[in-house]
Amino acid sequence: MRQNKFYFLAVMLATLTIFSVVVTLPTLKEAGQPTARLVPQMFPLFIAKQDGANLTVPAQATGVLVDRDRGYVALTKHTRTSLEKHEGYGLYAKIDGKLYPLEVVWKHKTADISVARFSRDTRPAMLPREFQVKKDLPLVGSSVRTLGYLSKTERSRIYACEELSHEFYCEKGLSLTVLLVDAPMSAISPNDDTAQRGVLFEISEKYPDLHLTYEDIFYDRHIVALLPSSKKNKEYNGMSGGALVDDKGRLLGILVKGGLNRLIFVPSREIPDEYLPPSEGVFLRLAKSGRKCPHFLNVRAMTK
Repeated sequence: MRQNKFYFLAVMLATLTIFSVVVTLPTLKEAGQPTARLVPQMFPLFIAKQDGANLTVPAQATGVLVDRDRGYVALTKHTRTSLEKHEGYGLYAKIDGKLYPLEVVWKHKTADISVARFSRDTRPAMLPREFQVKKDLPLVGSSVRTLGYLSKTERSRIYACEELSHEFYCEKGLSLTVLLVDAPMSAISPNDDTAQRGVLFEISEKYPDLHLTYEDIFYDRHIVALLPSSKKNKEYNGMSGGALVDDKGRLLGILVKGGLNRLIFVPSREIPDEYLPPSEGVFLRLAKSGRKCPHFLNVRAMTK
């Protein structure tokens, strides 16, 4: 009987301890104590030059981390073009209040997308887990989000994402609806399409032996998404390079242009696999999942 009483008291004490922890956690959060560390899965980029204590920044953009281990960052190609126009300037990512230099290592032939990387010697000591890049295009009519800094007048003073239980959630986001996929410029903006075809005509006249086509100069397979009704007829001035993600947080595209009622993205499938994390082998996936190796797998054939 005495043992039963001790057992009952022990159970009650454990229950009260668990209850107090559950009650205390929200209280700490309400008191303003941090429950998650803000991390730069997506961070502001600066074209900048430092002269003593003075820092000159003629242009800004957004960078999206696509490979943590090797430090690869996706951004717009026009950010690189802007850098080339400013002699003596460098491209930097701002993390924890410090500027880290980036080197552009690849640019798409026609699409407005490129890849940069942190220098091994000057990269941040720690980077968060990268966005998972989804190569498939979203469905027309599906719900997506664009993440990052929403407008020039509403820039966040903190980073775009926060870490909660090893997952990343952006504190800024805008819900969108996919309108077009694989969209040609003629379907997006007839005026821009006309201007681009005029450029093609001029180049073809000047260099007739090149036999250029529209696809040789301009990219024509964009994702177009509609702004919510509350944002319609208001020009979107978000920082280029922001991420388009699906409902699972996977990267679908990079923001290249905004305007009235719609945003234009280059699909993330344009990023070459060589700048993305290597795919996991079947044995590594099974080990992570805790499942046993299926008996029908031919180990000898797989290791040749």
